Amino acid sequence: EYIFKPFDVDHLATKVKSMLDSPSVRVLLVDDDRMILDLLESMYQEKGISTIRADNGIDALEAMETVRPN
Repeated sequence: EYIFKPFDVDHLATKVKSMLDSPSVRVLLVDDDRMILDLLESMYQEKGISTIRADNGIDALEAMETVRPN
């Protein structure tokens, strides 16, 4: 599942809630704004969701070669 900016907050919340039902969840967060990454990472980790961070699309593609996000 991919969610692109700009995104609808309700849509994002629905997707996150559905992932919480999965036993092992790993989310790839991609944004060039570190403050947004920090905020999202904190929110996901509070819910017990493992995160992978990338500052740009190239780093995201490289991360996906080694670690498969849900």
